[in-house]
Amino acid sequence: MVRSSPDKVHAAIGFSRYLLTFRAVSHLHEMSRQAAFIDGVLERVGALPGVESVTMTERLPFETTPASEIGTALRFVGRHDSDEEPPRVLGDTVSPGYLATLGLRLEAGRGLAARDGADAPPAVVVNRAFARRFVPR
Repeated sequence: MVRSSPDKVHAAIGFSRYLLTFRAVSHLHEMSRQAAFIDGVLERVGALPGVESVTMTERLPFETTPASEIGTALRFVGRHDSDEEPPRVLGDTVSPGYLATLGLRLEAGRGLAARDGADAPPAVVVNRAFARRFVPR
């Protein structure tokens, strides 16, 4: 175990440069105030010397998920609902630039943009496993 840990630290996970993460806690309950707080933090951190890119997420990369978090039930428009329990997925709220900041590339579609804010229709980015399972071609 001790021997494999350094290997995992140096594994190719997509980060092409240095990545600094931190947890910012907001006690604001109103969504518009939370969004303004986050936008302000991103703007100020992005203006610091040497910062190339900033983003926000609810969960840090590779952070484990509590067992109590069972995810969101999926329902697809136009598909017949069966009596079976719908599949569940875990998701995070992220800001535009999340994928680029982490050095990840899209295979298809588009990333999130500023137009995907709280007042816009929901937008999602999914991984390859999700697409293969739920959006077959």
